[in-house]
Amino acid sequence: MSRICFPVLLIYLFVVTGTVLTVTTARRWTIATYATHAAAEDWQEWRERARKMADDDGPVRRRPPPDQPPALILMRDYFRTCMVSALVFATLLYFVAVVLVRGVFVVSLLPMEDARKSSR
Repeated sequence: MSRICFPVLLIYLFVVTGTVLTVTTARRWTIATYATHAAAEDWQEWRERARKMADDDGPVRRRPPPDQPPALILMRDYFRTCMVSALVFATLLYFVAVVLVRGVFVVSLLPMEDARKSSR
């Protein structure tokens, strides 16, 4: 059991580290891109155009966009939620993969008679 457990935990550590680095890098990029004065001006211009389109008569009524880009709001105000969600999803995905891979190798390592008995 310990021979299998150590590599599984080591790979899981890499998965968690990669997830944290990826989400943190995405946050830095989002803030660097959307928190500038030029980006704010571009957003306000687009927002005005979207507001004018929302005022047009049409079959669907649009909501006016928020004051700031949604990506900026998400990564600045809800970063902890994004991080926890990414870690939970990565953990679930990793351990499902571990169970599936382990199941493939454990059944294939059993002798043929034991494999037939375990499948019943």
